[in-house]
Amino acid sequence: MEKPVDKSIKIDPVNVTETGARLNVFQKRDPFDDFMEHIDQDAERRSPTEAEIEKMDKNMIHLGKILEGSDSNWHIDGALNISLLKGEYIGIHKDVDISLEASELAQTDQHIEQEGYGFFLSYPEDESDLSKGHVMERVNFAQGSQITESKHLMLAAIDEAGNIQEGEALNFVDVHIISRDNEGRPIGSTGVELPEEWFVGQSHEFKGQEIKISHPAKVAYYKLHSERSYDKTDLEALAQTGSLSIEDVEEIAQIFEQEFSNGRKQFETVIEELLQKIKPGMPAEEVFDTLAQHPVIAEKIKYIEDSIRQLSQAIAESEEISLEQIMTQALSIFKVQESFDDKRAEINGIRKILEDKAKLENIRGEIQE
Repeated sequence: MEKPVDKSIKIDPVNVTETGARLNVFQKRDPFDDFMEHIDQDAERRSPTEAEIEKMDKNMIHLGKILEGSDSNWHIDGALNISLLKGEYIGIHKDVDISLEASELAQTDQHIEQEGYGFFLSYPEDESDLSKGHVMERVNFAQGSQITESKHLMLAAIDEAGNIQEGEALNFVDVHIISRDNEGRPIGSTGVELPEEWFVGQSHEFKGQEIKISHPAKVAYYKLHSERSYDKTDLEALAQTGSLSIEDVEEIAQIFEQEFSNGRKQFETVIEELLQKIKPGMPAEEVFDTLAQHPVIAEKIKYIEDSIRQLSQAIAESEEISLEQIMTQALSIFKVQESFDDKRAEINGIRKILEDKAKLENIRGEIQE
């Protein structure tokens, strides 16, 4: 089993400037809009209006200006890259996502403050009642602030007092921290190393303003890891831009196969550790409590509780307990093989689009000759 990755991002303190020396500010904001209102029954994004196109254009230009001269390794994440590569919006984009390096947050923090922006941690005021909205906690990376999985990092417009300016067009930008292992290599699911070139922002001119976009393979990789209805259609749109190569797809396929293998091994390791605590004849509730206390399961229990209860019941009803038996039950309940096969099918689908596109271009070339 690979060494587990510390998922908390620790920022070492640096010298605090006069502008950086501030207290944390807590503000509340209303719940975010439901983006699924912009997705139709065919999992397609709604076409943007002229006003929405103008707003998205301004946001792209403003983002470039904010981070211009920051010397940070930043780039836009998500489907906006597909629109930028295509040269027109593939649909409405609800917000802007960017990636940043953990080691550069302190210097970026001080740069964006001069541009009227600040970093905030966003999290529900009440986990049991999401309708109460979110808390936006101002953070200062120059003073060694930390990020945890339970608090989402965002970039928001601020006034001179450091309070959020709700009316700004470019606001509440989602910030993703590039995950790296102890050797500084970028990593993805199950700790598999990802290509370094995927995480270097690619310069792109947008209406006279330089911005940084993601490597197309990185966009495809994370779209494949998502389960939203529109991610598949986004992937198809990415393949049609011509920016994703067959070589990119083959590299992604190899990475997914490694993740599948690592995931199964890690799953088996968890079961082996639990076998030392589970005894024949244990009632289902006691088995559940035992499983739920395992650190790997505890971290995800709120998302997988129903499946863990099913597994607990199956174990309680078993006459004998063995690694092979529990693995078989767990793989079936969690539909692990089905999930793997679905991802392979999605990758094959993108591969076929690229192959068909290449054949069509060859035919066109022969006709022109």
